[in-house]
Amino acid sequence: MESKPGKIRRYPRIPVNNTNNIALFASVRRHSRNSWFAFALISVILGLMPLWNSFADGAIPDGMTLLNNHFSAGTYAAGNIPRADLEKILHAGVRAPSAGNRQPWRFIVSADLDFMRAINLPRPERGNVVVIIAVGTGTAKKPSEIALFDAGCAAQAIYLAAQALGYGSRIYIGPVTLINKTKPETGLDPDETAVALVRIGRLPAGVDGLSAASSRKPDADIILYR
Repeated sequence: MESKPGKIRRYPRIPVNNTNNIALFASVRRHSRNSWFAFALISVILGLMPLWNSFADGAIPDGMTLLNNHFSAGTYAAGNIPRADLEKILHAGVRAPSAGNRQPWRFIVSADLDFMRAINLPRPERGNVVVIIAVGTGTAKKPSEIALFDAGCAAQAIYLAAQALGYGSRIYIGPVTLINKTKPETGLDPDETAVALVRIGRLPAGVDGLSAASSRKPDADIILYR
């Protein structure tokens, strides 16, 4: 499941507020016929340097950008996910909110294409990973409502973390019925129940949140201020 990460284009860092920048500004100011224009030009360049350097560092989207532009991927491309990235994604699930900090979940991770086909996952691709979110039922036949809510939080955390690292992701509920019928083969304990599944994989070229996402209801139809 582990592979060498692809080549990432790194832009050269531009030093900010160092002696070279001061010398550049002084030279332009001294020799330019329009020193005020030169001053404005250098100010704009220096102001854009932090933004350029954020691209050079491969910065991830900020929280609000991610929350407002995520989408459930429907198609995936072949390609493995590095183990380091997968561990970061799963750790986000471990850190999900939990009522009373009970953390009732367990995550079963698989990259087995035959398993994905067996649970009717649409068009599985080599390198896709599925994460089963399971919760314990104890002596009850079904998970408690609180445990189900916590599992939903964990599923969303994993889903969003995958997209923060540039992968596609989607939360499924349908396959859990088949998973719960084959607990031993899946890795579930007898007193555990699968409640959600998150699929993670590489995206085809050109897919993004604007072109791939379906429309949502207007805020005014959903939000009520009292």
